[in-house]
Amino acid sequence: DCLEAYGASGGDACIIPDSSLTGCFALQNSIEVAFTEENVDEAVKVTIYDKDFFADDILDILAPTVEWFRPNKCEKTTHEFSSDEGGSVKMVVDFGEVENLCGVDDVQILTGLDDASSELQNVQLALAEYGKGVAQERVRRRLIFSLLASGFRILGRGVASFVGRFTPSRRGASDALSTVADLTQIGSLLYSQQQSNSPSVDGLLDDVFERFDEIDNQLDEIDGQIKSGFEQIQLVIKEAFAKQELDEYVTFRLGVDLRSSYDAYLARDISTPTRERYEGQFREVCTGDYSPYNIFQVLYSHACKECDRFGGRSQQYFLSTYVDIAKANFEADMDRVLWFRRSFGTVVVGALTELIFFHSVCLYRDHDECDMPDPVWDRRLEEMGYALEEVVESLGEAETRIEQ
Repeated sequence: DCLEAYGASGGDACIIPDSSLTGCFALQNSIEVAFTEENVDEAVKVTIYDKDFFADDILDILAPTVEWFRPNKCEKTTHEFSSDEGGSVKMVVDFGEVENLCGVDDVQILTGLDDASSELQNVQLALAEYGKGVAQERVRRRLIFSLLASGFRILGRGVASFVGRFTPSRRGASDALSTVADLTQIGSLLYSQQQSNSPSVDGLLDDVFERFDEIDNQLDEIDGQIKSGFEQIQLVIKEAFAKQELDEYVTFRLGVDLRSSYDAYLARDISTPTRERYEGQFREVCTGDYSPYNIFQVLYSHACKECDRFGGRSQQYFLSTYVDIAKANFEADMDRVLWFRRSFGTVVVGALTELIFFHSVCLYRDHDECDMPDPVWDRRLEEMGYALEEVVESLGEAETRIEQ
């Protein structure tokens, strides 16, 4: 083994005497090697160097990192790896104890949830500026559209900030679990971790509850703006298909099905069996036909510009319809633009923002996977971010058609 009596070479190597090479040789006093995210690579290589009278043999045995490196799981595991040329090694992996379900630093989780609330608030404030009117009697006509353009730019910046913080498009390979969406996802999974005997865990859960309460306040504000948008639509449109279809996906699929199951799961004062039942219902919505990702695709398809995301070509039906309605029902260009913004623009941007958030907190994965990035989830979230920015650009282009 690795004791000096056996001729240890020090460091991370051991010399095994020939007399021991009969079957499997167990290292009675094995070497412990510390691995962190900074020094672990795709695999650990164990080399057996067999000094022989005729020719030396070298056997390289690889232990793929993905099979054993789970630093956020508080357990001890044993793994065996072998080479094609023969020879095998056993490795015991022990990552000790972690304080919460996913093993992510508590401060990082809470900071991420604070950032989520802040970004949702920024979008809500940007939507308010986007739909703000202009006192025409106090402003010369040539300045009116300059002020309207300012509101649109504020919306663009708010959405760009939200997308930049929530989606993984700007993080590197070494920044796993670093976006706001990563941390809201982990925060939502922590809800299923019930009260424990650990004061540190209980304290974290209380803090997570408070952060989600703040996030819910911002979602309520955006919901209010979406409802106001539908009221603006109702002033002009009574029984049009474009209103009914928008109402179906935003009011019912997003507002009733998704939001209500989310609220039930994240309710604060419910018993463990009740939360487990609501968790099952929330997971079913998250993975069903009307998941956030699927609803997002439908709304995108009716408000896009290039319309080539999510694997298909869309027709921009809703967008063109609302442009025509604005032109047909209002004489002044400014009145057309403001109605379009306060109705269709506000509803679509508000709904797409909420859907990105709900995609981040939806229970797509199991608890023991929450410490590992999900490439499919990442790619979908990234595409949703790009799509939202495209929709904002499309709304701006639509205003030029309204003014014609």
